Amino acid sequence: MIVVIFRSRLRDEGREEYAAWGREIGQLASVQPGFVSAKTFTAPDGERVTLAEFETEDDVRAWREHPRHRQAQDLGRATFYSEYHLQVCDVTRAYGWNLTPRPPLRSGEGEHKGKGASRSPERCSSQSLPFSEAERGPGGEV
Repeated sequence: MIVVIFRSRLRDEGREEYAAWGREIGQLASVQPGFVSAKTFTAPDGERVTLAEFETEDDVRAWREHPRHRQAQDLGRATFYSEYHLQVCDVTRAYGWNLTPRPPLRSGEGEHKGKGASRSPERCSSQSLPFSEAERGPGGEV
């Protein structure tokens, strides 16, 4: 499992156009091979954090290179973002707990043996990419 952490701040201008692009790109990402999930959170100071999960690093690269996503990346640098930072993390372990048992997120993932029983430890090693490398570097932008 690969987790991409995309931290950004939006410029004041162009937020309406950004919202439209964001909806389109989010929908497009969700149907890409290897896509697992994505969620975006906004802090009180305006920083946005998107956590995107993909099955493999090849899946992340394919998404980074998707023509419509490339167009959105270029527009983001030119119009939408005042800054962004990207980290690509390789999840080596994962675990969780849930008060109410539920089926695994994906076929074969995790075991649920009753109330609160789901366990496989998580550790995320990440490589922080400087802005210039994040534009076209390994793991790329999500």
